[in-house]
Amino acid sequence: MDADIRYYLQVMPGYRDALCILQAIFDMQAMVARAVAPQLHISPDTARARWQRGQPLFAAESPVFPPSLFDAALRELCGRLPAGSPLCRVANALRARDALPPQQVRALPARLLADRRACLRQLATVASVPEEAVAFVLCAILSPLLAQEAAACHPWLEGVGWRRGVCPMCGVEPWMARLLRDDGRRMLACPLCRTEWPFDRLRCPFCDGNTHPCLRYFTVEGDEAHRVACCDHCRRYLKTVDERLLGRRANLPVEDVITSRLDVIAQEQGYY
Repeated sequence: MDADIRYYLQVMPGYRDALCILQAIFDMQAMVARAVAPQLHISPDTARARWQRGQPLFAAESPVFPPSLFDAALRELCGRLPAGSPLCRVANALRARDALPPQQVRALPARLLADRRACLRQLATVASVPEEAVAFVLCAILSPLLAQEAAACHPWLEGVGWRRGVCPMCGVEPWMARLLRDDGRRMLACPLCRTEWPFDRLRCPFCDGNTHPCLRYFTVEGDEAHRVACCDHCRRYLKTVDERLLGRRANLPVEDVITSRLDVIAQEQGYY
């Protein structure tokens, strides 16, 4: 079991169900990671040229996902989740023969990165499941493949000066952020390929606004290590973990689960 999940099961038992689901996802992702290998072999010069044009690396080419592995990942997930659970129902719906033919599975990374909304809407309609649930399952399954592709290129980001509010690898918006323990720099985190990149703390990554009165953050009393950065211009929010107060490097998927109350508060205030 993941060490951070074990820790929070002890100190925050109210999140047991959600943490156990996350552990099932981690186990499935470990299986996928063992079965995939980088496919693109992008050169450093090609990567830097794309970044200097403001183009995410995988916008021009994306890896393919093996159909047999996709089915195995769905079966693995179902085997680790309670029968009849919402995620299990989504996984079974995606396994249906007419939901995702092999050629569509191979093209999933490219389709998702090219037009995320259209891809998710089409799959949700075919599988008759909520779009948000499809997004969650697809992200969980595709993440290990895209993370391997991205990791090979991470060293080349140094010195490029990527300061856009989307992932330099796959172009996806950030899902969380961390303030580094050593110097307090803000690092945005991609939910899909796990890339992290520095971003100014006084700018909104969603609308690129840097008007200070529009930017604020809030915390819950007694938990200052977890904060929500909000933009009153675009009404978006981003959960952030301050590692200086947490006292260790944050495992962001785990921190996301145990801060779900912050999502509720932000959404009640009209942010999304």
